[in-house]
Amino acid sequence: MQLFVERAAATIDGFVLDASTAPAVASICRQVDGIPLAIELAVGRLKMMRPDWLAANLSESF
Repeated sequence: MQLFVERAAATIDGFVLDASTAPAVASICRQVDGIPLAIELAVGRLKMMRPDWLAANLSESF
């Protein structure tokens, strides 16, 4: 999750891990098995969608 949060904060102005984003971020990291490249690709999708939507639809995105 640390890699996801670092990359997301560098990519999206104002991104923070808080109570509203933590469950989605944890789900995304679990779904990609914590693989760094997959996390980087998932973060790139945040420019187009919210973390909760990405977590719910990740299997369709990749």
